[in-house]
Amino acid sequence: MQRLQPPIWYTDSFYSIVNKLIDIYYPLKTISITSNDPYFVNPEIKHLLRTKNSLMRKGILLEAEKITIKIRNHIIAINSVSLKTLDFKLNNADLWTKVRQISGKSKADSRISIPSSITAHSLNTHYAAISTDSSYATSSQKLTASPSSSPILFSTFQIASFLDKVKPTSPGLDNIPHWFLKTVSHFIAEPIAHIFNLSMSTASIPTQWKQAIITPIAKVPNPTQCSDFRLISITPKISGYNIRKRAHNLELPIKENPHIEKNFFCRMLNTL
Repeated sequence: MQRLQPPIWYTDSFYSIVNKLIDIYYPLKTISITSNDPYFVNPEIKHLLRTKNSLMRKGILLEAEKITIKIRNHIIAINSVSLKTLDFKLNNADLWTKVRQISGKSKADSRISIPSSITAHSLNTHYAAISTDSSYATSSQKLTASPSSSPILFSTFQIASFLDKVKPTSPGLDNIPHWFLKTVSHFIAEPIAHIFNLSMSTASIPTQWKQAIITPIAKVPNPTQCSDFRLISITPKISGYNIRKRAHNLELPIKENPHIEKNFFCRMLNTL
């Protein structure tokens, strides 16, 4: 019988193959965005603008017109998403601020100044301190791991369905964009399902899924200390789905067994 490797081994192999395919068929391009560009200009729109201008200089007006329509649809989508998240019934000021930004009548520069005393190291130290329990005691391990004959928790169909519906958000440290996951969903669903099931059966999570891109967002107009920032973490899309399914599988036995302490689990939070 062939001995299975740990989940991290399969995860490393998976990312190595996927990243190599992305580099071959979708090579990176450098796009410069400055503070003078409008708020809705992202790398994709900037690239489309350059392509349209190049086609117009060459006299290929029909193709340039098609790209113009594509750019307009991108801008409409960005504005729609930004307005959809606002609750004008609770905060009318934010709504009009966004309207002025879209109409180009913003009263002031939205950029903020950050004191030199606030650095990446100081933010790391601050949030590590408030997230660490100094009196925490490691609990003893229990023999509760699932046997090797446990049923498959993740099927290839489930993974393919998730990848087909993945939302267009920023990628994590794996640098796999959402559109690529959709494009090759039926080809990578089986290896991802294998990694998920192996991770569940061995009660371990690959290191790649424990890492995230942390972005500090100011909570006040003029931040002066580390507590004036909240942290936004961007994890790989694959790991986010894995954590949600783990939480769902943990929630079911807790609901069914009234003798289990329930105060340690909270739905929709990354507690695993």
